[in-house]
Amino acid sequence: PGDRGAPPPPLRHSPRRRAPQSSQQVPTERAGEVTIGERLRLVEEFERRKKFGERITISRFEREKGLKPGQFKQWRHKLKKQPAPGKKAIDTNKKRNRQPKYHQIEDVMQQWMANHADPMSVPPKAIRVRRQWLLGEPQLDQGLRCGVSKM
Repeated sequence: PGDRGAPPPPLRHSPRRRAPQSSQQVPTERAGEVTIGERLRLVEEFERRKKFGERITISRFEREKGLKPGQFKQWRHKLKKQPAPGKKAIDTNKKRNRQPKYHQIEDVMQQWMANHADPMSVPPKAIRVRRQWLLGEPQLDQGLRCGVSKM
């Protein structure tokens, strides 16, 4: 009882050890979104491996690449659902392929943003006010406070 320098007795159950992560795995915790181009490459790799006779499942591929369960399956399904080539080009650098909410003013808004010295410094409120003004929506004198001109 007085021997304090001795190591503790061994535990009956050893803690589970995690397998080391592969260098191919993509960290999913707090990771940024994956671009459409990266998703396309992953889907192409999976399809190529299946074509050459490798017996690989979607869940095994997800584990191999370090993706969340069901994530690759969702990406693959959405990419397979894309319109036929030539219908609509996808920007592979984007993370999402959303259509603009207001098609009729998209070009005007892009031009307005491009006229600013630093488009990233334009406050979201000023963008909303500009959008409302272009669409003819009622506004409560917000344009004056945001410094939005009717260009």
